[in-house]
Amino acid sequence: MHESLKAIAVLAFMVAATVAAVFWLDSDPRASQAVKWISTGIAVGSLALFLKLTFRKDRAPDYLSRYANPYFNRGGFTFSIDIVANAGIAYLRVLYQNQFAGRCEGQVAIRAGQDFWMKRANIETICMDIDCGPGEFGMANMPLPISNKLQGQKQSFEVGASVRYPDGRGKQLRFADGLLLRTNSDFGNPFHSTLQAGYLLTGGIMLKRPAKVTTRLPSEVASEIPADVVGEVKVLWRLGDSPHIAI
Repeated sequence: MHESLKAIAVLAFMVAATVAAVFWLDSDPRASQAVKWISTGIAVGSLALFLKLTFRKDRAPDYLSRYANPYFNRGGFTFSIDIVANAGIAYLRVLYQNQFAGRCEGQVAIRAGQDFWMKRANIETICMDIDCGPGEFGMANMPLPISNKLQGQKQSFEVGASVRYPDGRGKQLRFADGLLLRTNSDFGNPFHSTLQAGYLLTGGIMLKRPAKVTTRLPSEVASEIPADVVGEVKVLWRLGDSPHIAI
């Protein structure tokens, strides 16, 4: 996967550089020359790959880094989570952007996190479907009822996501990875700890357990959502648009 290449490059460099150092420092002429030169070549090649991946220039504006840093990344579908209030209604707000030139179908899910006693607050679990065009940046809002007891309180939420590229991903347009999310929208978690170790060394974070965000819930908002209040998805930027936007 694209977001794993830097992690693989770092792991390969670490192993190859260690092996090369052992053989280069070995004064025994019988030490394997082949292993010494092969490991050196792998170390150099891995470092070159890492540098190339790190300093790639974006082909599309990175609005998510500008307006929502840090953010999550599920297979190229990148997004941030927030709870906001408008006209007496609380909303789950998702800012999203597609990393690739192929359209994608993303799904974001949140549920109340567990407290010390492994209990969850009485907050509705929300799943939000987002169709995202090539490189597209947008904002999705979903009304969220909040009981009077919880209003104004700090609350943690577990975050999951899934993504599908029905026509293939196409070219990668943005290269900042964000927080790599391995938890799908059912909060399951296929995960490889070795890959995580390499990704941490690149300066990124790969999340093993359900990712969490903590926010203070708004006050003076509805505990029940009126029937005429519905969610919406608003496209803020598409490929070919002027790069100047405002949220």
